[in-house]
Amino acid sequence: MKNLIEQLPYNLESEKIVISSLISEPQSLDEIKPIVRANHFFEEKHVVIFNAILDIEKDSKPIDQISLYEKLKAEDLLSKAGGIQYISNLVEYFNSTAHLGYHSKIVFEKFLARQLIKKCFNIINRSMKKEDVFDLVSEAEKEIGSLSNEFDSIANDEKLLSERLDEIFDDLEVRSKGEKEIEALRLETLPSLNRIIGGIMPTDLIGIYGKEKSTKTSLAHEIALDIGADQQLPVCIFTFENSREETEWKSISMRTGIEFKKLRNPKGYDSNSKLTLEEIETLKRHSYEKLQGSKIIISDKILDEYQIANKLRIWKKKYKLKLCVIDYLMLINSIEKFQNRREELNHLSRFFKQLAMKLEIPIILISQSNESGERVAEHKGLERDANYFIYVQAGEKGQSVKFNDPFHGQYNYTIEEDQFIVTVRGIRHSKGNKSFITQFQNNRYIEVETKPNRTTHREPETNWYERDDRFPI
Repeated sequence: MKNLIEQLPYNLESEKIVISSLISEPQSLDEIKPIVRANHFFEEKHVVIFNAILDIEKDSKPIDQISLYEKLKAEDLLSKAGGIQYISNLVEYFNSTAHLGYHSKIVFEKFLARQLIKKCFNIINRSMKKEDVFDLVSEAEKEIGSLSNEFDSIANDEKLLSERLDEIFDDLEVRSKGEKEIEALRLETLPSLNRIIGGIMPTDLIGIYGKEKSTKTSLAHEIALDIGADQQLPVCIFTFENSREETEWKSISMRTGIEFKKLRNPKGYDSNSKLTLEEIETLKRHSYEKLQGSKIIISDKILDEYQIANKLRIWKKKYKLKLCVIDYLMLINSIEKFQNRREELNHLSRFFKQLAMKLEIPIILISQSNESGERVAEHKGLERDANYFIYVQAGEKGQSVKFNDPFHGQYNYTIEEDQFIVTVRGIRHSKGNKSFITQFQNNRYIEVETKPNRTTHREPETNWYERDDRFPI
């Protein structure tokens, strides 16, 4: 293992070409800086010289052999840079900048390879010391993930918009024909939300927040059931507040109409609330009708952000995952160290936004407001990072809500008992906030028709235990 570390990959030829280009053609720094950093060089002399060149540029002085000598001499670094003769040889080594981009990438790639070897060696060494394997796996994911982030931010080619126009319109044409599967996820049971946000795009982060018992979790769960059960596309739910069993019961309740409490306590508190064996058989049949082809993965394990990211990568490859719901933000403890919880929550919000973009899996992240309803740290960070930020609140009976419909103009709706106001706040690329009304009807979470001459949802089904056929023949 020691010999492996001593034989780390590098390419001195490419390093010399990059450094010599900077001394002889200083304008090449603009091409090199987006790809190469000082710590990417293997040869220590090149690290010293590269840093000196960056300092000269920062001081707005011309970069040449003389200014480099002076800078290194003033900082007492000339000997560490190889001396006058080494720098002179580098200048003579210069040929042209024709393949500078190619050699810059080689320097960067060799750096990545060295880092990967070192990190893997560290993981192997710690594994042999019998450290906690679960903590180690999580930290390994974080370490390897940091290299991926560096690659994403440095190694990708960037093009001018003018150079991208052909690619943009070729992609647009392919998508318009349905030949490329990056269309938005459409919501069938919440048509107003679908209309407001234009469907859920693959890289979206959607924040949902509200007070306790505001149905924010039910809203997210309905979206998951719409996509995962009704449309039978792969969806995952990370539930940190409820158990997997409770989340499964909630899914059955919201699709069959049976009360959640009957699944939670089938023995009941009296003869009227008890589920009989005959009723269970009927419920089973209805559940299979509604959920047989569903593709919903539920996890209730306590995970940090890197463990969640790792599961999403695996599930995307295994199941072609289309949507992720996380319930909820405050219950995730980061593996990173922060001075306070505010910084940690801001980090988590940014992390999941970047994760959605990188994996192209939309993430719905639920957040709970405090008792006064004010947006605390987690809400502010989430509102900043989310593509759409949805606030759910219980309406007061008799409360009037104004709607400004593009087809029907302005009109008012009067809130009825047990109805909830769902508001999409600060919609990007649009003006103002837009709202719609929801409620539990026959134990199903549905969108309410707020205008009499317009149907906004499919015809509601009767409550399961009110059906005439609930007992098998």
